[in-house]
Amino acid sequence: SPSIFTILKSELSYVKGFLMQNFGPDAGKEALLYLRDLLNKDVEVSQVCTQVRSYMAYEARVQLLHYLTGIARVDGAFTVSELSVLKQIAFALGISSNETESLFAMFDNGLDAAYKVLEITREATDDQVKKAYRKLAVKHHPDKVSHLGPDVQKAAEERFKKLSEAYDAIRKERNMN
Repeated sequence: SPSIFTILKSELSYVKGFLMQNFGPDAGKEALLYLRDLLNKDVEVSQVCTQVRSYMAYEARVQLLHYLTGIARVDGAFTVSELSVLKQIAFALGISSNETESLFAMFDNGLDAAYKVLEITREATDDQVKKAYRKLAVKHHPDKVSHLGPDVQKAAEERFKKLSEAYDAIRKERNMN
């Protein structure tokens, strides 16, 4: 199956449009240069991401990871190398491993994924489940990215929906009200 890099190369014009539209021409251009370096692979992924980290807001970085994850999942499951590259990117972008796992889990179904989305384990009490949901609902609220482009808002709404679905699945399984 094609690697995330191959797909990014073939989707470059789309990626370019996406970045310009959603992060504004300046940040978009910066991100594009970063992607180009990444695709040439002469540059260490983590170095590039560390640069990105300095000029992109946290929400935008989460969005970028979400977007790259979506691209990697286009052909089904992650390959091991895609997963390790995405984890490297996430780490260098300053996104916590819990949040990264949560984001990856949003592309999966089932209760295990639901717990990961909420960044908790099955051992969590009902109270902890509620707390985790509330915390993440505030953190991922679409209003937080209202100043960014429409695609970013749409993806934030998607993440918010996944969060609610995960919470509902866990509540249903536990017969929580």
